Amino acid sequence: MTAKIVQFPKKTPSLNFVKSIDLQHCWDRRLQNPYLNSLYKSEISYAERWYLQVVHHLNFDELEHPLVKILLNHSDYTLNLLLSSVTNDLKIQLAALESNNLPNPYTMSAEYNVNRLNKWKNKWTGLIKYRDQL
Repeated sequence: MTAKIVQFPKKTPSLNFVKSIDLQHCWDRRLQNPYLNSLYKSEISYAERWYLQVVHHLNFDELEHPLVKILLNHSDYTLNLLLSSVTNDLKIQLAALESNNLPNPYTMSAEYNVNRLNKWKNKWTGLIKYRDQL
């Protein structure tokens, strides 16, 4: 009698799709920096790269780092550009949250983006105030 091969039942995994409203202004090409591009993945927006790296240097009180010096320079507009791009994207995300006709996956990502953008906006606003005191 020959052995009969019985296939193991294959379970098809159910995939959950989360759709998001992308950040637009945080990808402004004027915020592109070769140093930050070498440190972070291409999926991370330019504004987030600036935020992560500047917060890292400020936590270690490295005020002489070139990135921090750029943002604290009165004649450079990068800090103002970061604040305006974050503010514009925050308006888009808040408008998406206020509209009631969005499906649940979109609102989940919009809430996540609003939290991040508020944090970035507070950091850039604080740095502008600090820069103005210098």
